[in-house]
Amino acid sequence: MGRGRAWSLISSLHCQEEHNPLCLGGEQKPISHIGKLKDFLLQHRKDYINAYSHIMSEYVRMTDTERDQIDQDAQIFMRTCADAIHQLRTEAHKGVQSSQVKEHRTAVLDFIEDYLKRVCKLYSEQRAIRVKRVIDKKRL
Repeated sequence: MGRGRAWSLISSLHCQEEHNPLCLGGEQKPISHIGKLKDFLLQHRKDYINAYSHIMSEYVRMTDTERDQIDQDAQIFMRTCADAIHQLRTEAHKGVQSSQVKEHRTAVLDFIEDYLKRVCKLYSEQRAIRVKRVIDKKRL
């Protein structure tokens, strides 16, 4: 993995639009973004949690700086997603008369929020493993 490439996907998920952090045009965008984050975390899991990567091979697959940047970007991204979901919840029922439509929108947003929570848990578990390995490495 080249330097800087590790977090380029996470950074690219942020949209430039000020009023809508994830450029939400509907519920599919946050699902897509959350899915990309999940895929990124799973794809780079081994390199991310391996505190000994610089010892085990001549080619350093991921530096500590890259890992730290992933941590920072992932945390910002997860907060941005949570804020966007909250914003969607606030706007979901404006001007809607039908209780069926309201229930549907609530269910969809509950699903998206649950998906984000599962991806946050995946990240938290990976980070906990990384921190534990770093502590163990310092003890040696």
